[in-house]
Amino acid sequence: RNGRFQLPSNNDEAQWHVYGMTWNASKISFYIDDSTNPYYTCTAPSVKTADNWPFDNNYFILLNLAFGGDWGGYKGIDTTLTNMSYQIDWVRYYAQ
Repeated sequence: RNGRFQLPSNNDEAQWHVYGMTWNASKISFYIDDSTNPYYTCTAPSVKTADNWPFDNNYFILLNLAFGGDWGGYKGIDTTLTNMSYQIDWVRYYAQ
């Protein structure tokens, strides 16, 4: 499976979504709206090293406020996108 996910084309942009990640010693899974149906899972190798599984270290949460997709590059930046907002209702962290 690859790590790409696209919301359905009939999605209302005013709709709220839950973007989540579950992380334990053996795997990391990413999901949108349904934690039981991850769109990407990264599984730990049977023999973990710092090179092939660096995820046993402490990390911090970073919210990437980037938007868009493949528009950049040779096409440049769309200068008409001047009145947008990125709203985050809540951020939660659970530890086991």
